[in-house]
Amino acid sequence: MACTGLGLPNEVEELTRENGESASLTEKIAGYFGDLFDSITNKVVSDSFPLGHGGALSFPDLPYLQWTYKNGVGEPVVRDNTKIFMGAFIRIHGAMVCYRMKNPDYILNEQDEIPPQDLDTVRDNFLAFDDEEGDDRHRRWLESIANGDFSFAEKGQETLSYVHKGMDSWKEKALHTKREVETKDELFPFDPEFLESDWKLFHDALQIHRIDIIRNILPKYGICAA
Repeated sequence: MACTGLGLPNEVEELTRENGESASLTEKIAGYFGDLFDSITNKVVSDSFPLGHGGALSFPDLPYLQWTYKNGVGEPVVRDNTKIFMGAFIRIHGAMVCYRMKNPDYILNEQDEIPPQDLDTVRDNFLAFDDEEGDDRHRRWLESIANGDFSFAEKGQETLSYVHKGMDSWKEKALHTKREVETKDELFPFDPEFLESDWKLFHDALQIHRIDIIRNILPKYGICAA
């Protein structure tokens, strides 16, 4: 349920890419949302998505995209995702530095800052990796790091990987399951080590983060979500 603070300005109409919207994307949107999408006005019924960016589809998720839309009171809104993502990247880096220093009030100094050449590489990658699928962009980021595009590692020195399910995944180590997909009928015997597993602690953190947003952050902006 969503209540106060969510009115017409939260609606999304006339989604438009900076360089025009491809027909294939329009067809994909129309096919996915069915009756919720009006292919003539290019509008998704935002009332179906009172929180988040459902009415804006995947547009806010694409780092390379510049786009516009009209809100519910007819005001044009211009979004430069690359600029927004760069700002988020810098803030996330700062948060990680504070975490490693074990001090949330730590003030970053010049030594902590991201090298300018790395900032340029991040921006270039955001723009160049223009695949619509997030998994494809993720793969290209891993290739860029392994190729030595960043100052923190030469070519071949930094090879990253992540196993989200199956053998050697956090889930497998926590629940002792190697299945890629589970039905809803599995039973997992309790293991005391589960309480300290990365998989459980990560999901605990997600729940705490969600509660903090709903109870502490959104109300400051007149938004109530329950």
